[in-house]
Amino acid sequence: MLNSAENGMNSRLFQRVREDKSLAYSVGTKAAGGFHPGVFAFSAATQADKIADVEECFDEEISRLAAEGLSEEERDLLFSCLERVIQNLEEDRGL
Repeated sequence: MLNSAENGMNSRLFQRVREDKSLAYSVGTKAAGGFHPGVFAFSAATQADKIADVEECFDEEISRLAAEGLSEEERDLLFSCLERVIQNLEEDRGL
């Protein structure tokens, strides 16, 4: 769920790093499974001279998430997306 909330152009992370600060071409997160379950990674495509600024934004977002969790708006958006996914799966199965 966290990966869904922190990924995409509507995410707070994307808005801050790319749109507000123009620090990266792309920004995202990935939740790993398989051999390394529980790993959650942040990524960005940026210029070498902006790496430290991007890392600072990532550190601040990690701290915010640890302290506050997702905002009500982020949760609402996440649940709305999950409802659409479930609806699409049910339609594909003819349920």
